[in-house]
Amino acid sequence: MPVAVQLTDTDLIARARSGDDHAFGMLVARHQTVAFRTAYVICGEAADAEDAAQEAFIKARAAIGRFRPEAPFRPWLLTIVANEARNRRRAAGRRRALPGAWRSPRRWPERSGASWRARWRGSAPSTAR
Repeated sequence: MPVAVQLTDTDLIARARSGDDHAFGMLVARHQTVAFRTAYVICGEAADAEDAAQEAFIKARAAIGRFRPEAPFRPWLLTIVANEARNRRRAAGRRRALPGAWRSPRRWPERSGASWRARWRGSAPSTAR
C-alpha cells in the first residue's frame, strides 16, 4: 500500500522555482482559503476578494524566483494578497467618485457636426459660415 508523503511549503516552493506548475498549484490549493479571507476583509465584496486573491496568486507565481527560500511563504503571499485587495478597493473608490457622465459613455452628447458644438456650448447652431 503506497504511503502519501506530505510535501512542505519549502519543498513545493523549491519545485515551483524550478518550473513545476503542479507544485505551485498545490501551494495555491493549500493557501487559497486564507488568501480569499484576507482579501475579503480588505475589499468587503466577495467578487472583488476572489479577483484580488486570484491576481495575487498570478503575481506570486511570476515573483516566485525573487522569494527568499529561508522566509515563510504564507506572510509573503498574504502581503501580495493584501496589496492587491487594497489596490482594488482604491480603484473602486475612484470609480464611485467620478461624475455620472464619466461613468457612462452613453450620456455624452452626440458628436456630429454643428449640433454637437451648439449643445456643448449651450447655444443655438450658427447659420453663418
